Amino acid sequence: MECPRCASTHIRKNGKQRGKQDYICVKCGRQFIDASKRLLATNQARMFRNIILSMVQSHSRCPLLL
Repeated sequence: MECPRCASTHIRKNGKQRGKQDYICVKCGRQFIDASKRLLATNQARMFRNIILSMVQSHSRCPLLL
């Protein structure tokens, strides 16, 4: 596991939040949960959102042919 901010692997457990294990990066102090256990990791969700936005924007530029 690595820190989502600085990519350091020097991570420690930091209690639990809403029943999920919380971690803290020793290098930068960022607190986070293990994204690999999510349905979509943060970077995958961001990529998926960007794809959807580009599809919507390109569709709005095309006139509908009725």
